[in-house]
Amino acid sequence: MKLLPLTTFLSIIAAVAAHVPAGAHAVDVLRNLKGDSQGFKHVGADGIARSYDVRGRVIDSARLTRSQLFGVAKSASSEDERKHLQNLWANVDPSKVDDAQLWEPPRHVLPSRFVNPEQHAKKMVDAGVVESIAKAQYDARKKLQTRFDWCEDVKCGESWFCELFFLCGPCVELVEGVGHCMLLH
Repeated sequence: MKLLPLTTFLSIIAAVAAHVPAGAHAVDVLRNLKGDSQGFKHVGADGIARSYDVRGRVIDSARLTRSQLFGVAKSASSEDERKHLQNLWANVDPSKVDDAQLWEPPRHVLPSRFVNPEQHAKKMVDAGVVESIAKAQYDARKKLQTRFDWCEDVKCGESWFCELFFLCGPCVELVEGVGHCMLLH
């Protein structure tokens, strides 16, 4: 009985800490999620931003607002990807996602690397993630003198790759298994 007030207090603190300010940009929300250097961050079809560790466990999550989701869609690397994301999130209401689903997303929301690892590996190769490392490193070193805006052009699979080789923020996967490094501001 003595633990009830403490438990209630901790639940309230957790709920407040998990709340995403309505005015925050999605990039800030993603950047502020706890991360794993061998993991990655993903915005699911349910409008929830999740951070995964190297074993595929959710280590942090946040509900994004409609405007944040469309802000993410606007930052897509191609018009096709942008349209896909806008259609994907057109009727999504992250506020209605059950708390349990934040930590254990259903199969249709999982990143493709967990649903179909073979297809994910093929997409990583086809997208040139592995082969582009040397070129991206060269380009990054060349641009290092003047600016850090190359991050979003670097394709990635894990956050350590972005952070170590390119001085960027974490790897964020938006569509079909291929991530992009985030800007680090």
